[in-house]
Amino acid sequence: YLQGNRINEFSISSFCTVVDVVNFSKLQVLRLDGNEIKRSAMPADAPLCLRLASLIEI
Repeated sequence: YLQGNRINEFSISSFCTVVDVVNFSKLQVLRLDGNEIKRSAMPADAPLCLRLASLIEI
């Protein structure tokens, strides 16, 4: 949970050093609610890196 902080940007490199078909994060829940981040700040490759996440709360 990274909720209730002052996060205003999201970097996939925090979770995946390489983003491709075989390298991805095992993270299942990511909560960013209560931060200053917007849904539009999610990188385009986030679904590929966070493919096991059943919940991404922004």
